[in-house]
Amino acid sequence: MRKQGEAGFTLIEILIAFAIAIIALAALYQLFGIGTRTVSATDRLEAAIVLARSALNAGAVAADGEQSQQIGPYERRVLVQTRPDLAPAGAPAALSEIDVEVSWHEGRRQRSISLSTLRVIASATAESGQ
Repeated sequence: MRKQGEAGFTLIEILIAFAIAIIALAALYQLFGIGTRTVSATDRLEAAIVLARSALNAGAVAADGEQSQQIGPYERRVLVQTRPDLAPAGAPAALSEIDVEVSWHEGRRQRSISLSTLRVIASATAESGQ
C-alpha cells in the first residue's frame, strides 16, 4: 500500500500493465500473420488466373483434345471441344469450347480455378470452299 505523499507505481500495477501490453502485442502479431497469409494466397490465385487467361487467349489452342502442362507449382489442363450443337446447321463457322483448369497446392489443401469460353472457328465446309 502507498503511504500518503509517495508517488509512482506499485509493482503489481507495473505487472498488470505489462500483461495488458503483452496480450495486445500477441493479438497484433496474429493479425499480421493472417494478413501475410491472405496476401500470399491472393498472389497465388492471381497467378493462376493469369495462367488460365493466357491459355484462353492463346491462338494455338485450336485442335480438339486435352493438354496438361506443369508450370512451376501450377498444373494447367486445357480441354478443347468443337460444339456443332451450338451453331445453326449450314453455318459458315462453328464454335469451339475451351475449358481451362489451373490447380495448385496451398498448404495441405488443393486449390483450383476454372475458366471457359467459346471461340468461333472456321467450319470444314467453309475451309473446303463449299
